[in-house]
Amino acid sequence: MPAVSLREILQPAFAARYGVGAFNIVNDLTMAAVLDAAVEVKSPVIIQVSVKTVKMWGARLLQQMFAEMAFHRSIPATLHLDHCPDIEMIKTCFEAGWNSALYDASSLSYQDNLRLCKEVVALAKKHGAGVEGVQTGRVDPLPVTTTSMKPYCFSRLAMSSSLENCSSPLSTIVAA
Repeated sequence: MPAVSLREILQPAFAARYGVGAFNIVNDLTMAAVLDAAVEVKSPVIIQVSVKTVKMWGARLLQQMFAEMAFHRSIPATLHLDHCPDIEMIKTCFEAGWNSALYDASSLSYQDNLRLCKEVVALAKKHGAGVEGVQTGRVDPLPVTTTSMKPYCFSRLAMSSSLENCSSPLSTIVAA
């Protein structure tokens, strides 16, 4: 099955209320292993790649490996750049055909983070890609309560390209 957009993986997951695994890979062997495991359990999958791995292998080579491997598997799969603070790296990946990126501006103020995330969303739209972002501050491994996070911000905006309805200090947004 050819690679699909993040939206094509998340939309059915939101509708049917199931989770989709996202796994970081480091080379062709781990990419093949994750895709094969997804086929075995008949599950869509998000292949995530770190900035370090992109720098080592190159955005175009990773996308070509992914496209070829995904084409020969029977499950929906998407290629995602994980936790990238560099807009130029995101642009490089989108230009190479990647499906989505997590723009990580957690070291910036919320206002700067939101402003730059809007720029990344515009870039993603130009390439038909998705963006996950607007993450600020430290994320603890403890449960997040609705007092510290605007409830359902993620699900409300997951299929939207607007950032207007989300004013949470800790939010995740996917736009395509």
